Amino acid sequence: MRVVTDDANYDYFNRTFYTHDFRLGKYPIYIMGKEVKGTEDNVEVTDGRIYYNEPDDYSLNVAADKMTLNDKEELAMEEVFFQIGDVPFFYLPYAEYDLSQDMPFQYTGNIGYNGSLGFYIQNEIEIQALKELRFGANIDGYTERGILGGPILEYNWEDDDIGRMYGRINTGFIYDEGDASQLGVDVLGNPIQRNRNFIEWRHKQFAFENDAFDFTSSVSWWSDSEVERDFRPGLFDDNQQPDNFFNATYRGENWFLGAIARIQPNDWQVVAQRLPEIRFDMVPTEVFETGVYQRLDVSYANLTEKYVAGATPGLPFNQLNSNRLNAYYGINMPLDVTDWMTVTPVAGVMTTYYGTTLGTGGSYTRVLGEIGIDLSATAVGRWQYENEFWEIDGLRHVLQPVVQYRYIPGAQAGSTVIPDIDRRASFETYLEPIGLANKRNIDDLYEENVIRVGVENLFQTRDPQYGSRELVELDFYQEFR
Repeated sequence: MRVVTDDANYDYFNRTFYTHDFRLGKYPIYIMGKEVKGTEDNVEVTDGRIYYNEPDDYSLNVAADKMTLNDKEELAMEEVFFQIGDVPFFYLPYAEYDLSQDMPFQYTGNIGYNGSLGFYIQNEIEIQALKELRFGANIDGYTERGILGGPILEYNWEDDDIGRMYGRINTGFIYDEGDASQLGVDVLGNPIQRNRNFIEWRHKQFAFENDAFDFTSSVSWWSDSEVERDFRPGLFDDNQQPDNFFNATYRGENWFLGAIARIQPNDWQVVAQRLPEIRFDMVPTEVFETGVYQRLDVSYANLTEKYVAGATPGLPFNQLNSNRLNAYYGINMPLDVTDWMTVTPVAGVMTTYYGTTLGTGGSYTRVLGEIGIDLSATAVGRWQYENEFWEIDGLRHVLQPVVQYRYIPGAQAGSTVIPDIDRRASFETYLEPIGLANKRNIDDLYEENVIRVGVENLFQTRDPQYGSRELVELDFYQEFR
């Protein structure tokens, strides 16, 4: 650490120093002020100013009546002003930072023009108030649309007793002054109103030994389907159909207990709300060293799906409601035919109770069974191929031919009275699960008598830290129904 000053006093034996007007620092933190004293590991500054990266007349900086710097890493400040050059824009009576990890402030800006927004400047400013807390604001100006503003909060908290949590809240509010053609319509074809806003909240929390409990929440509350497309396209590109939920899970030795609430804060979306769903899942566990594995899944769900004017959910009702208790129990027995081939017989039963049904409104119970068999073989090839550009250090090809058979008779039972909220998706990104065990379309099942034949290919390379890294997965399947 270097100190630059016109005059200084240094006590060689006690290793203490004192100066008047000074500059000191070590990249990327620089401090200047009226007076500094202390030791190399404990520095006190009077009327100081701190810069992150190079100081200049327009740099973001933090001014404080008193600063204390410990071990060149922990900085505590009193009577703090956040400034652009010499112009203050925010005040805190006290703040502290971990200079080894955090920068005291962060700024992201964007200037541009388009025909809908006009000339615009977008500003996102964040300030580190405490080691665990950062807050700031979105402050935008649009010549065609007005001013957008909203607070930002980011937190990262850790405690030996309550565990650890981290998250971020990002908001924006605007009275949109654009004309009707600039505002446009939402995904349902309805005119967009002038009061527009977005609230984004992401939260993750862990507790208990080995993080046995975790809590996750994701909220995207938008005034209309296009507000982020117009004013925060970076957020919109990653999240065009937001999912709003709160999920808690506790993990035992071989089981999970979880609860999820899925909500519908946006009136332009059709959402299968879970208010809530509570689940118990026992992972496949061997029964008394018999080679037979059992699995148990039990769930209770209170489901609601509201019709949204202008949408086409394909429902003849304004609202569907369902109280459902579902249980699945299955067994399987993997048999090693050779050291490269396994055959696994499968059997299971699912019982579902509906407290509310269509038409009469009475209850209904459905019992389904399944039998099946899985066959899988594995072949592995290895090559000492290297490619620096793609970071390939050796190449491994895992080839797995698979055959699966499932028979589920009468699975369409009750289709005329069951509120089909958990139904088959209109667009799948991967294969629909075969058999009863992993299906999510519990309310929209169908009789199944199917053979699935496939070839799965996985290409891997060595990971520089540990184990292997997947490069390419290429799978081919054909089903015979």
